[in-house]
Amino acid sequence: MQASYVVFTFLISTTALALQLAFTRILSVLFWQHLVYAIVTISLLGFAMSGTALQLFSRLRTMKTASFVQFCFSGFAGTSLLAVAAVNSHHLFLSYLASTFPFFFFGLFVLGMFQRYPEKTGMLYAANLLGSAAGSLLYLLTISAFGALGLIQICVFFPCALVAFFYAEERLPRTMTLFLLLSLLLTAKLDLSPDRTKQFWTLVADKTVELTRWNPISRVDVIRANQSLHRHLLIDGDAQALMVPPADRVLADVKFQWQHPGS
Repeated sequence: MQASYVVFTFLISTTALALQLAFTRILSVLFWQHLVYAIVTISLLGFAMSGTALQLFSRLRTMKTASFVQFCFSGFAGTSLLAVAAVNSHHLFLSYLASTFPFFFFGLFVLGMFQRYPEKTGMLYAANLLGSAAGSLLYLLTISAFGALGLIQICVFFPCALVAFFYAEERLPRTMTLFLLLSLLLTAKLDLSPDRTKQFWTLVADKTVELTRWNPISRVDVIRANQSLHRHLLIDGDAQALMVPPADRVLADVKFQWQHPGS
């Protein structure tokens, strides 16, 4: 067994765990619940489906390991971005269905490595566990800086870029890279807006979103009603708190508007 397969196991385990955590944050914003139990169930379902597929389809067991690696990573990357787009549709069943497939390809890769190299099960399992721990750290260290969508793009791009580089002379990595770049550009346009029944939309009709920040436990938005001095702080698109400016700031703004009407 090549050492690269242990590295690939570590990488896909890292990204799969970070992806799970990112999905809990996204669902908490888009819907009315973080749905952690649903994400855990979906990931286990995808893992179980991969074991069934590996048993039923002999082609998955007999294909060259290099082709199997590329197949699993391509599937993981493509379905991860597809799942984000599906979740952004605000259709709960479609979100559940699409979110299963990244974990199907993750499970398929890990189980496929176990099946191909049973004598190295301990090393592969250690890479899987360490990768999952690293995924938790990756989530904590990156979501505040890049947001949930940026974190998912990181999870998709870097492992696949490494696989494409490792198999640079083969055709599939070149195709995978082009597909990946196109998908990243498309998903970058997603806005991940909260559910339309949340206070992000219903509290103020004519508003300006002054700040949006993600953190490991929530997304924080600061909105201001146009022609108003007050701001509202929203957690995951709801649970608003009123932000009142200091008295001297209020007086200064009132004086400015009195001296410059219509500005």
